[in-house]
This record gives sequence, C-alpha cells and structure tokens, in this order.
Amino acid sequence: MDSPFILVPLYIYPLAGAWEPLFQVAAAHPRVRFVAIINPDSGPGDTALPDEDYVAALRRLSEIPNVFTLGYVHCSYGERPVDAIEADIAVYRAWTGRLELGGIFFDEAPSDAHHVQFMAALAHHTKSTWQRDLGKDGMVIYNPGVVVASGYFEHADYVVVFEESEDHWNGSSARPELQQASVEARSKSVAIIHSGPTKGGKVEALTRQVRSLGVTGVFVTDEQDGGYTKWPAAWEQFAEAVAGMHRAT
Repeated sequence: MDSPFILVPLYIYPLAGAWEPLFQVAAAHPRVRFVAIINPDSGPGDTALPDEDYVAALRRLSEIPNVFTLGYVHCSYGERPVDAIEADIAVYRAWTGRLELGGIFFDEAPSDAHHVQFMAALAHHTKSTWQRDLGKDGMVIYNPGVVVASGYFEHADYVVVFEESEDHWNGSSARPELQQASVEARSKSVAIIHSGPTKGGKVEALTRQVRSLGVTGVFVTDEQDGGYTKWPAAWEQFAEAVAGMHRAT
C-alpha cells in the first residue's frame, strides 16, 4: 500500500496566523506529505499574482519540504469552457520563484464516462506546460467526489472518489464500490470526509477505515457540510494518525 498523504483544502484566507496549524503540523511530521489546495477566489483571481497575504503565506509554505501546493480550478462538471479553465491554469503556472505551485486541483470534475477525454486533455495540458515552463511534471488531481470509471485514473495522479459527510460515508455505496475497484485505482484515490467526529480517537478510527480500503489521500474534518474554512477540531490528532500509518508502511 502506498504511503498516505493528507489532502488539505486550504480555503482559509491567510490572515496572520491563519495557516499556522499547517506550518506546525507539517514541520512536526516531516515524513508525511501534505498536499495543500490554494484557492484565492474560486480560482487564482483576477490579478497576475495573489495579494500580499497570500504571497507571504505561500513563501512560508515553500520553506517546508513536505508541503506540496496545487492551484484550485473549477470545471463546472464539464460545462465550463476549456479556454477559461486553461486561463486559470496559466495564471497559477506563472506564480514562479517561492510562489511556485506543483500542479492543479480540478474541482467540480465531471463523473460520467463521456467526459474522460475532456479531463484527460486538461491533465495533459497541465503536465506538458508545467514541464515546458517549469521543468517538472505538474501534479493533477480530479475531484468528481464519487467513484468513477477506470478511464479517469489513467491521466490524473489522484482522483477524489468521495467528498461527503461521515454519515454518508457510513451509509453510502462508496465503500463497496471502492472495494470492487482495482488496487491501482484505489491507490490513486482520495477521500474527503466532512461533518465528522471531533474526538481524536474517533478521527483516527475513521482514518484507518479509509486507509484499509487502499485509499492513499485523506482529509477528515468536523466542519459541517464542508466549506473548509476552519481547521478540524482534531487536526493534530488526525495528522498524528496519518503519521502513524506512514511509519507502518
């Protein structure tokens, strides 16, 4: 089983101290990879660079080697024009130096099979332009939020196959669908569970349950209905649980 990573929807505006929980926990667990989604304004915003608060916070993130940053781009479930999506990608790609991002997180990704090539083209565009302009592969994560056809896993590095509440996780078909997926697909899967427990022991148990299905990326928060505008109550315990699993792999 691949070593787990923590996907962090970092949608909290970086006022002074607002990202400190990530700085501290990532430094405390240097062997755990944290993949942070940077989202200034449902995308990169209307300016070439983010504002000075984002610049300062991103510079600090760049100093932590186990934090990997991705730019948020929404796809409107396949309805958004490709040129608008690629324009957002280009803005993020131009954040160079200590602001440089490692790739793109495609939110509101479609889940139906006839959009596989639509997403494949966006993945290829991201990776090829990152290689051309920055000299490295760009990471690509799709977020359809549900288990999708195997074709979606061929071009993305990871796919978010679940983004719902803990109650939905316990009562939905997601777990049996994941169990039926290939080992490779599960190793490229991410689960985001919101409206979850607040106590560290319960968070650890839920995280271990997710990992037992072969899922590699995980995020668990007690924030109701998602939104990801505050840190989980058991953030430190959650990170410690993932660190423990990392040591066991």
